[in-house]
Amino acid sequence: MIEKNGIKQKYLFLQKGNIFSGKVFKIGVLLFIILIGVLLSFAIMQSQKTQVWLLKFRPENVYFNRSGEELLLDDNSVGKSRKLLNEVKPGDYLIYYNVSRMVRYYAPISIKRGKNNIKPDFKEYRIPSIYRTISLNKKNQFKNEISAGRITEYTLFNMDNKETLYTVDINIILKGEQSVSGKNMFTAEWTIDLNDENICSGTKSSPEKFIESFIVYEDELHYYEVILNFGVGNRGNNANIEVTPSFKDVSKSKLPFRNE
Repeated sequence: MIEKNGIKQKYLFLQKGNIFSGKVFKIGVLLFIILIGVLLSFAIMQSQKTQVWLLKFRPENVYFNRSGEELLLDDNSVGKSRKLLNEVKPGDYLIYYNVSRMVRYYAPISIKRGKNNIKPDFKEYRIPSIYRTISLNKKNQFKNEISAGRITEYTLFNMDNKETLYTVDINIILKGEQSVSGKNMFTAEWTIDLNDENICSGTKSSPEKFIESFIVYEDELHYYEVILNFGVGNRGNNANIEVTPSFKDVSKSKLPFRNE
């Protein structure tokens, strides 16, 4: 009986051991499958590394609006498909390039994981300016005056790539008169209202040649500058006034077109 029981006990022990080994084997297989899945997913993600090709791309000196980083492009000829060399993550972006201090072209682009063939649809955004000039001569008996006004709506993009609407009302007056002694006196006046609020009003007179430019308003997206030229021309009988806005680099609030 003891021997039989011993055999029986030994059999039961082996039986329990086989059950335990089977569970360990199943857990190992499951972990192995999970590991293979993770490795495959990683391999697929690597094979789908984000690549961006800009189709028929002509502009140069193009920037990301939010970061201010310049787009780095391969050496393909302008107008052909060009590869973006910047490291970018999938997402929505806004890019732009400048034509002048008052004109900028924007285009939204959406980048997905893997290879992207994108043809940006650039649209023009313009900030209004105003300019007038006068001349003193015999026809006007060396006395002249001109005035001008402009009311315009325009849109700018902020750092979150959201549109911001502005309404500007610009008015200028430029006067000139020559004295009996032959000296010219020029006077300029200006008023700028932005979104129904007066942001600047001023006047400047000078009996001599006078050239000056100064910023009269600035925010995080753009600025306005008044440019005066009195007593210019061959005989110093001309004068002009210009109210000129300029875009700023949104990410760094630079004044890219400001004269130092």
